Amino acid sequence: MEKKILDIRSLKKYYGKGENITKAVDGISFYVLEGEFVGIMGPSGSGKTTLLNCISSMIRPTEGEIFLEGENIAAFNEKKQMEYRGSKMGYLFQDFKLLDNLTGLENIMMPAAIHGMKEKESRKRIEKLTGFLGIRRILNKYPSQMSGGEKQRIAAARALLLDPAVILADEPTGALDTKNARHLMDELSALNKEMNRTILMVTHNPDAAAYCSRILFLKDGTIFHELRRREETETQSDFYARIADVMAQLGGGASNVL
Repeated sequence: MEKKILDIRSLKKYYGKGENITKAVDGISFYVLEGEFVGIMGPSGSGKTTLLNCISSMIRPTEGEIFLEGENIAAFNEKKQMEYRGSKMGYLFQDFKLLDNLTGLENIMMPAAIHGMKEKESRKRIEKLTGFLGIRRILNKYPSQMSGGEKQRIAAARALLLDPAVILADEPTGALDTKNARHLMDELSALNKEMNRTILMVTHNPDAAAYCSRILFLKDGTIFHELRRREETETQSDFYARIADVMAQLGGGASNVL
């Protein structure tokens, strides 16, 4: 039986009041199954980042509920909230969020230090992750000595270190060139398929979105359309073409969905 990892129910996030109200997220409901790779796309201002920030608990929704593995996160006490933000969710950001004065290895180990993971266990996990991501040779480098792709792979290892239930990726290819963006998406896809990692990714990039198994298209704070990849019969390029079709419906072409 398929397991729901994340369950979003009638989520709303409003700003302002009366005539000045902005409905950034307006009654969104969906769920993410264990091992899914779900993309979120939509025009600027459609609610993508607000939705992700609500799920990460960085901001509090106006209404609605968010369940992680069957538990309502609004009912979490302070300790469970910290655990949710720190170890249940892994984060990948467009600008990497690495500390410049720490080496790659030290950046990866930060979550272990914050959450009290035993050194033996953290070293074991780092060995596995850095081998999988191909970054062992850059662990002693500082971020200023790394390429954009290397920084994002270090950030990916950090996000995965505590074995989160869900990886939240916010425009992870946004600061990368085409070659490094493709390499990163190949690695995220491998993490999803080979390690059964659950990923929820906001992206404006249809090439990146074509790696997903399902895409939610947002418009004006609501779900405009949902697209599922036909896993057995559909190639990545064919899925890309269907993504482009929906993007065109959203506003006349890819330039309006950035």
